[in-house]
Amino acid sequence: MNQDQALEFLRSNNGIHRTRDILNAGIAPKTLYRLRDQGHIYSLSRGLYRINEESMGAHSTYVELAHKIPKAVFCLISALHFHEIGTQLPYDHWISLPQGVKEAKLEEYDIQYIHPSKKLYQLEIEEHNISGATIKVYSPTKTVVDCFKHRNKVGIDVALEALREAIQLKKTSRKELIELATKCRMKNVMMPYIESI
Repeated sequence: MNQDQALEFLRSNNGIHRTRDILNAGIAPKTLYRLRDQGHIYSLSRGLYRINEESMGAHSTYVELAHKIPKAVFCLISALHFHEIGTQLPYDHWISLPQGVKEAKLEEYDIQYIHPSKKLYQLEIEEHNISGATIKVYSPTKTVVDCFKHRNKVGIDVALEALREAIQLKKTSRKELIELATKCRMKNVMMPYIESI
């Protein structure tokens, strides 16, 4: 397999491949190392390579983490950023995992985990395709409710901004918020804020 064919293969599967899969595809080790030395690919971690292209843009880290943590659902600040709600920048990556699922220790990323019950974990998960990869993110409605539920972690100001903007941008409605807040036992907390908007 020549270098161009190798690059074409490496662009598939969202640009992330394990060494054994690269070698099994017929790419010689010397070709792999040449591509690395030329800057076409880089090592994410031992035995895991990523193509060095900007095709995934601002969401490349979401793709990397989804690949490393299959049960990850992006939540709170990460979900707000993904849905373009509010002004918060996710310096940490916020990930939801169901209770009982072990947290991945990835030193190259700053990750904050939350562990809802399995029932709450499964509510309002959206799947988005980014350059052939599927990432899971909570819906805008669930994200706003979660910001109130975890206001001690993200701050009440973040929750209020998320509520106002999500309604103004028509990413959710008062009715949807009240219905989900009821399921998440957050209705009493959120109702005064919802009514004031």
